[in-house]
Amino acid sequence: MDHFNERKRRKRRKAGVSRYDVAIYLGLSENGYYKVIKGQTKLDLERLLLILVKLDITPTEFFKDIV
Repeated sequence: MDHFNERKRRKRRKAGVSRYDVAIYLGLSENGYYKVIKGQTKLDLERLLLILVKLDITPTEFFKDIV
């Protein structure tokens, strides 16, 4: 899961989007989003897809290097 979170973090930073921005977009507090990042709250498919939309990344692009 760490590789997965690192990948999201790099994509988020490249897009110039803060964790706060993503949290608000998901309807979470910044602390709530932090719990998702740290694996304390499950990241469901719906939230993942919302994050990808916010970062303007296609699912194909995001998953292309994952084996």
